[in-house]
Amino acid sequence: MAIRIISDRLFMLDTAYAFGVDAQGLLWHLYYGKPLKRAEDLLWRLDHLPEVPHHGKDTAMLEFTADGCMHNKETSMQVMHPDGTRDFRYDAIDSQAQGDTLTVCLHDRAYGLDVELIYRVHAAHDILERQVRVR
Repeated sequence: MAIRIISDRLFMLDTAYAFGVDAQGLLWHLYYGKPLKRAEDLLWRLDHLPEVPHHGKDTAMLEFTADGCMHNKETSMQVMHPDGTRDFRYDAIDSQAQGDTLTVCLHDRAYGLDVELIYRVHAAHDILERQVRVR
């Protein structure tokens, strides 16, 4: 199977790429590398993010970032709302795996903007594709 959902908070793709949802609804990049024997061990890391070194707001290993939120690195998306605000603070609200595709839905807390992160695994070529769809 190309995609595994381990609990309702941890996603594992065949290429040994993992990310998960923390208690605040943010997506954290957790792992990329050789296949893991026990992917469930990443749940411990997800539950102990504040204790992991170098995970401050300016160096956070977030899976998806946007302008605002005090993230001082290149963002995944830039948005400007009608009132001039450039912030996108989201909650991961839903996920669905279907075949070789995983869709994670993000919802903006203040402005109601919805974003879908779509991951597709091309296992025969060891390629992971990610798309962003704004709704």
